[in-house]
This record gives sequence, structure tokens and C-alpha cells, in this order.
Amino acid sequence: AALRADREVVLLAAKPDSRALEFAAESLWADRLFVLNAVQYDGKLLKRVSEALAGDPEVVRAAIQTDWHALEFASRELRGDRETLLEAVRQGGWEPMRYATHDAMEAMRADVELVMVAVQKDWRALRECAKEIADNRHLALVAVRQDWRALAYMGL
Repeated sequence: AALRADREVVLLAAKPDSRALEFAAESLWADRLFVLNAVQYDGKLLKRVSEALAGDPEVVRAAIQTDWHALEFASRELRGDRETLLEAVRQGGWEPMRYATHDAMEAMRADVELVMVAVQKDWRALRECAKEIADNRHLALVAVRQDWRALAYMGL
């Protein structure tokens, strides 16, 4: 049992097969260095970490870079944090925004940079933008390069 709590042993075991992380002692999921390494194998492992680490921006962003679905397991504060949401959108387009807090979701609809990142992944993200940016020429150009149907969502 002690070896399952040994950071070095468990991380070495995970190199060839990340399923080894399933056997890590609970105490390791509160160990920041262990978690930073573990989420690089599978971002959704964020669901196993301590509450404090689920609120650690560096840990959460590392998990999101591996799998944007990890956003679901981030603290409420980070699910409302622009930089965290921007990283998730870089990975998954607009879809990760379903895990954002309501207030953050509404604010991000009017955030041209964030919407642009989402539109670059998939023109259909244009459907989610706020009316005040729906006629942004740069967004339009990026979207229509992908599909002419994006015109239907412009200038609403």
C-alpha cells in the first residue's frame, strides 16, 4: 500500500500505461506535483483531485490541455474564469462552454477573442455569439471561409 502512495513509483508505472493511475493512493490526489503529471495522461482525472487542486489554475489548465472535458471537474470559480475558459475553447471550440458558470457564459458570448477562437475551430460557434458582435467582419471572414451557411448567423 505504501508504494501506491509513492509519487515516483506510480508515475513511472503510468508511463507505459496510464491505467496504473487507477491504483494511486488517495493521498496522491492531493499532491500537486503528482496531479500535474497525472492530468497530462488524462485530463478527466481532475475529477479525483482534492478540492484545493480543482481550484488551482495551473492544474486545471494542464488537465484541459489534455482533455477539455476536464473543465467539468474544475472549481466553480475556474469555470467562471476567462483564461480557463479560453484554454478550454482552444481545445474544444464552443462546446466546453456548457461547463461554464451562467454568468461567465453570458459574458463570453460578447468576448470577441474567445468567440473568434471558437469560430476558428467550428464556424457554427457563431450561433452562440452576442448580438453586439454578430456583425464583426473578422469573425465573418473566418466563419465563411469554412462554410457559406455562416452568413445566416451574422448581423442578427
